[in-house]
Amino acid sequence: MVLLVTAMAVGARAGEPVEIPNTQVSLPLPQGFRVAPDFPGIGLDEDLTSVLVTELPVPYAVSKQRFDAEALARGGVVLRRSDTIEIDGHEGLLLHATQSAAGLEFRKWLVVFGDDTESVLLAATTPLDQEARHQQALIETLQGARWRRNEARVRELPFRVAEVAPFEVVSSASNAIVLADPHFAAKAPDVVPGLVTVGVSQSTVQIGTLAGFARHRLEETTSIREVEITAEADVSLDGMPARRIEATAIDLEKERPVRVLQILATDGSRYFLVQGIADASRAEIFEPRFDRVSAGFRRSVADSDATLGSATAAPPLPTPETPSATRPSSSVPPSPAAE
Repeated sequence: MVLLVTAMAVGARAGEPVEIPNTQVSLPLPQGFRVAPDFPGIGLDEDLTSVLVTELPVPYAVSKQRFDAEALARGGVVLRRSDTIEIDGHEGLLLHATQSAAGLEFRKWLVVFGDDTESVLLAATTPLDQEARHQQALIETLQGARWRRNEARVRELPFRVAEVAPFEVVSSASNAIVLADPHFAAKAPDVVPGLVTVGVSQSTVQIGTLAGFARHRLEETTSIREVEITAEADVSLDGMPARRIEATAIDLEKERPVRVLQILATDGSRYFLVQGIADASRAEIFEPRFDRVSAGFRRSVADSDATLGSATAAPPLPTPETPSATRPSSSVPPSPAAE
């Protein structure tokens, strides 16, 4: 989550709240900071200091489970302290942490908050030798965040998918959408409803091996545990090289076995994810619907033209939860728990 902020968009004056594009979040703008043009957040031109905004289509009760010491350690983040706070009227956690990246030490403050359907992750990062300079301003920025929950948002995503009955788009985050049957939960409250998450990484990410990256991304799914891969294969998604994984797991909320299907593709700079989760008892019904959603996936024309011919093997780079000294965390928001 360590960021190099360049060519920041000129915006509001210092101290004024600014809307973070394509999110429901507004942040107070510290002196010298600007809104970033290439990731959702703000940053400072002169050093590696920034605040990254990630909206998660998953309840707060589920998302906060992913930010304990053990989970953070898998991404190279060392948790120092955790405090309960309130952000814009919502319960949240303020995590104090450190992280090493590219031979540098960084200080981090992570805020997770939300409600019973969605949540937000705010990640503030600064070099350790700049901590005294930026700590107060960064923490005040995190505490001053505002969440425009349920306001209309226009998502200009670089892909499109067709709704496959009975699946409809039921929620969206800054770079992902979730499709599900909005009436299923009422008809079968004890069964894990099927859903499909479709998203794109928030910034450029280079991948070492597609198979390894796809497995790691599957393991980062927030709503399941005890993931066991049953099948893997190289496939394609809208002409991009992709890896398909089939797995079993246990749903965290309902403690029921589920079927998991995932296709992860890369255009050579970002990755695209189509991931489906459904109750194991409905796997035979769910899989054809997942296949129809993934078959209908298309990048936007401009996006596809811009990356035409670039889908080649990229040099190794850390996985989504591992820091990069030049880019924000590039993971698609973790797949949600079924609602």
